Amino acid sequence: MRNQPLQRRSLCRSGAGRLAWFVALLLVWGVGCAPEFRGVSELDENNQVLAVRATPPAVNPGGTVTLDALVHWPVGAPTLFWLVCIPDIGDTFLSCLSNRLDSAADIPFCGVDPAERLCLAGLGNAVQYTLPENAFPDDGKDHTFFVNMVASGGDIESCADVLTGGEPTADCLLSLKRVVVSYDDPAELNVNPEPAHFVLDGSELDPSAVVTVDVSAETVDDIELEIAVTAEATSIDELYPPGGDPSPFELVVSFFTTCGQVSLEKAFLACAPDEITGEPFCDPATVTWNPKSLGLCTVHAVLRDGNGGVGWLSQQLELR
Repeated sequence: MRNQPLQRRSLCRSGAGRLAWFVALLLVWGVGCAPEFRGVSELDENNQVLAVRATPPAVNPGGTVTLDALVHWPVGAPTLFWLVCIPDIGDTFLSCLSNRLDSAADIPFCGVDPAERLCLAGLGNAVQYTLPENAFPDDGKDHTFFVNMVASGGDIESCADVLTGGEPTADCLLSLKRVVVSYDDPAELNVNPEPAHFVLDGSELDPSAVVTVDVSAETVDDIELEIAVTAEATSIDELYPPGGDPSPFELVVSFFTTCGQVSLEKAFLACAPDEITGEPFCDPATVTWNPKSLGLCTVHAVLRDGNGGVGWLSQQLELR
């Protein structure tokens, strides 16, 4: 990649908000500026779940979803356990588990008994789950089932306390995902936004390659790069609501990096129909990246549409 002139900026290089940890089984992200804290975007030696995805994010009764996650686990690789809970009226994520969990070791696999309200969809980076046709009353209303993903360096029994409301440990993280069950036409159900590629200092990056970047600065603390992520505009179905006129729409983008920090923990990616052609397009979401080190770095961008849709893209770069 051609080296670009780098300009110094006055930034809070000391970090922002403490790395998110799970409180009351929810991932809480905070921001701020304090010398003793790290920013949410700054991935370090701590294990962290960055996003959980259901594809598609909304299904008809009897539909099948693929479940996967973006996980930062610096040492080794965790086992991902995918639990599905069909809630009763009034159930929360926690009560749906606690009301049905006698022993983590006794959770049945989904599909063995379609009447089971709590089951294990599978183990691994990606699993599939098929919702029973009669899981919810046929009342024409939208419903929701819960996905509880446990990322563990051990077995699921070692995470029993976390599943029943205990505080997660560094080696046992719990992430939560709602999947919408709808009786709408399948063509009208929400889809996940799809990232297209990163752009670094105006140059489009190949997502499948480790990109070499030549930088010049007095010190590594002075390195500043403009990095952006773009989206496949055709995947932003919110631009064209069923029965409505095309209208602009924004995605929330969260950036994460293993090197340094970015200027914004969250940015917005704006999409709109072209005024002349009507074709969809999306402006990239851009932040300033201060790597603070040379060598191999990874940058992640997680896109959220606010309707349960999630997509992400990861890029490796070699700074020298």
